[in-house]
Amino acid sequence: MFSRRFPFLLAHPLALTLWLYGPILRLPNVYDTLLHIQIAHGLGWWEAWLPTPQFGYFRPLVFVPLVTVREVWGGYPAAVLQTINLLQHSLNVGLVGWLVWRLWRDERQAVTAALLFATFPFSYQALAIYGNNVHLTILNFVLLGLLGWCGIGSGGQGSRGAEEQGAGVCRGDCLFCGGVADA
Repeated sequence: MFSRRFPFLLAHPLALTLWLYGPILRLPNVYDTLLHIQIAHGLGWWEAWLPTPQFGYFRPLVFVPLVTVREVWGGYPAAVLQTINLLQHSLNVGLVGWLVWRLWRDERQAVTAALLFATFPFSYQALAIYGNNVHLTILNFVLLGLLGWCGIGSGGQGSRGAEEQGAGVCRGDCLFCGGVADA
């Protein structure tokens, strides 16, 4: 099990993420986001899960949150959509740190990996443009699947049963992501 200070150490990359990318909360809706809003405006809960005439493929990972935001806020406030991206990236930063710790049992390596990921995300556009948030969501599922494969709750030394369950979680995540992502 990690030390008591590990969650505190992992808070540093999370705070850095919020500080670095907090300014995106002031950005307007742009590019793909505007197109997705235009399409989502006519979608209900059920239609968000189906292909739309505007796309030859379907994007529930983008449209379901847009329909939710519209229903809750009565529109598509840019700050709300940017907050979704910022929270997802923050979650990914924490998951990267946790995964590295699970693999190597070294808090310093885990915090360093999380700091590096916080400062150099795989896709800066996914943070600044809500329409690209599918990349953040897929990474959420991939990291959770990998942690599942490592046996999230096995206390460090995964048993054979925990590894098999984790492998099943990872395979399920891969199937889900393949089915709902825009390929």
